Amino acid sequence: MSFQTSVVITLVCLFQMSGTVFSNDRINLRCYYGYEEDLYACTLYNLNITTNVEVDFFNGSHLPGLSNDDVKMMIFNNGTMIYLPAGMGILFTNLLVIKVGDIFKPLPFKNLQRSSFNTLKKLTYLAIYTHNTDINIELDAFWDLKNLTLFYVNGRSNSSLVLQENTFRENKRIRYVEIAETYIEVLPRSLFRHNLLLDTVLLINCSIKTIDENIFETNTKLVNVELSDNKIEHLPTNLFSNKPELRHIFIDGNKLQTIEVDFTKLRRIEVVFLLNNTCTDAEYWSVTNYNYDVPFGNIYEFQNAIRANCSAHYRVPMGRWHGLV
Repeated sequence: MSFQTSVVITLVCLFQMSGTVFSNDRINLRCYYGYEEDLYACTLYNLNITTNVEVDFFNGSHLPGLSNDDVKMMIFNNGTMIYLPAGMGILFTNLLVIKVGDIFKPLPFKNLQRSSFNTLKKLTYLAIYTHNTDINIELDAFWDLKNLTLFYVNGRSNSSLVLQENTFRENKRIRYVEIAETYIEVLPRSLFRHNLLLDTVLLINCSIKTIDENIFETNTKLVNVELSDNKIEHLPTNLFSNKPELRHIFIDGNKLQTIEVDFTKLRRIEVVFLLNNTCTDAEYWSVTNYNYDVPFGNIYEFQNAIRANCSAHYRVPMGRWHGLV
């Protein structure tokens, strides 16, 4: 028996026992094929990927009439996966969506590197649910994902993530970024400079303390911004300048003491929600142009209240703006 033959036999035996096969830096994985969210998907269970590896082959039976070319989604369902395996785009050339874990079954995932993504030319959606880990994103990890439009991370309140100035530099088509329950603290001022199509940014419960007023400087298509449940103390004057499409702002549950933003200059604004902050300590701190009961009749009354209560120079009791005192 040749050495090569003995290696193949050993790998097949390992695969049958665990569903995951390792051979130095190459791996075989078993796909369970079916439809998820109207996309033909490969779902992987009982993972055990603890080193940096490349996919050699996907085992499993396709649905009748379908092949690797029809796979649009990959779901890493459960088990242990520290690294995202490389080479997936070679076997699934039309892959659009990758989901790592879910809200109920996060994976202890921690490394995002360029070699894992450089074959995924059509990928548009990347969602990661993880826990108990420090997520490492290489500077150029996403630079080959020219079609990426949505990026999502949920760290279940016990993970951390470091973002760099050029993390999203080559993702010109990205429209939606959401990071939740993940310790970030510091946001690079040029994080979104190259993402001119960006319309939604949600950074929720990330322990962010400060936000640079130029972070959205080039994002003129912004519609939704949520920075809820952080530790932000100050909103600088130009944070939302030149945002003609901005409609929804949620910055509740922070530590805001001063607000220099003039919300009356946002011509399409519909909701500003600032509940539970140091200078906005009543539940009425929201404004909308919809036809239901709101504490302020218009955006100008709302802005006057902010100037009175959240100015570094002058504050009046909150209830005075509601006829409560």
